[in-house]
Amino acid sequence: MLTGWNYPLAIQRYSSSIRPPTPPYSAGAVTQTFDTMIDFRRQQARRTVLIHLGRSHSESELYKLCSRVGPITNMTLYTANKKECALLEFSTEQSVKHLLKITSHFTNENRLPCASRNLYFASQYTGARLKYPPVGREVQQLDDSIIDKSLNDIRNVSDQIRYFWQKTKLTELDTRLRFFVASLVEEALRSIFVDTVCLPFGSSVTTFGKSRCDLDMLLSFEDFRDKNNQIKFDGKLQQLRFLTKRSYLNDRFQAQAYLKILADTLKHFMAECTNVQIILPARVPIVRFQHRLSDLQCDVSMSEFKSSYYMSKLLWGLSSIDSRVAPLVFVIRRWAREASITQSTPGPWFSNFQMTLLVLFYLQSIRILPKLNYINEQSVTTPSSSPSQDATSTNGDLSDDLILMNELENIRRVHPNKSNNDSLGEKYSLRLC
Repeated sequence: MLTGWNYPLAIQRYSSSIRPPTPPYSAGAVTQTFDTMIDFRRQQARRTVLIHLGRSHSESELYKLCSRVGPITNMTLYTANKKECALLEFSTEQSVKHLLKITSHFTNENRLPCASRNLYFASQYTGARLKYPPVGREVQQLDDSIIDKSLNDIRNVSDQIRYFWQKTKLTELDTRLRFFVASLVEEALRSIFVDTVCLPFGSSVTTFGKSRCDLDMLLSFEDFRDKNNQIKFDGKLQQLRFLTKRSYLNDRFQAQAYLKILADTLKHFMAECTNVQIILPARVPIVRFQHRLSDLQCDVSMSEFKSSYYMSKLLWGLSSIDSRVAPLVFVIRRWAREASITQSTPGPWFSNFQMTLLVLFYLQSIRILPKLNYINEQSVTTPSSSPSQDATSTNGDLSDDLILMNELENIRRVHPNKSNNDSLGEKYSLRLC
């Protein structure tokens, strides 16, 4: 049995849907890629609105009202900061645009007339609840004390590890909210920088994220994933160009200047974004804020090298090779916290990221995961998996990363996983020896 699993009772942040949809990149889809997953989630977020319910039990009235605007794909109810909320996804972005067009502003209140996909629903129905079923229904997520009791009732260590992972990993609602908040940040700057992208990275996308973890986002003024930032003129007039100001020669100064603009925008104009802080002296300057309706602590950064995105892609690829990777990472990180090896605050001690890398190295050493040298060797001997010659000549360092990522995805698709079939319990025992 696992020991040291007595965690303090935590206040439940929000509840999740009983019927999360099955995305097209589920575990059974062998052609799934990291970029495909990211693109699907971003499209999903753009079709979504987040609505604060002014009255309890008004979700049926809200669903009936929004269904007149357009077909609804999913509606999930949850609570955050003692507020009842509904995350509602339409089948098309056009329905969202139409809903925002007919939505009104508050009257006789000292509020700025800003439009966003953070909405408030003032129910006008005073009778019994309407018998109009919403797509999703609220289910309270298990808190730590219930998880502890259930773990004590499970006799097999491998089953304990998988149960703990299933109950503490990011839920479908967690993931939807994270990409939704990223899309709000993206929209905040798109009126000026039309090609802006805001991509979640780190725990939110690597499969190693725990419920209630922070949201890290990478902001870029162009989609760097698209053929190494090559300028494309498909369908555009090359004779006409936008007159714009030149950017700073120093990339750090440029990032700091743009993050100041973002911080001011979030602080003064974006509803439900509070406690906005701009931390410029850090090695990587960030804007930190709290999004109240999702109860997420958010960090936004800008980086010329985009290493955070590619590191997330690498970790996602490694974790998707074998289903035992993520559960083992979860339990080792929990053990490290109980043993005071890691702390909840930054400092000179080990971080969760470092513990994750140690677990991955251990799994490489026992031939469950491929070593990066092997992946690199395969990319050299498999030229068909590399990007185009134009991309390689444009930016050698970035193209090397892309070759590595592409080859990892190829290995993940065909990896037989026959070299080591030990159970999770055996892996956990060996890891602590």
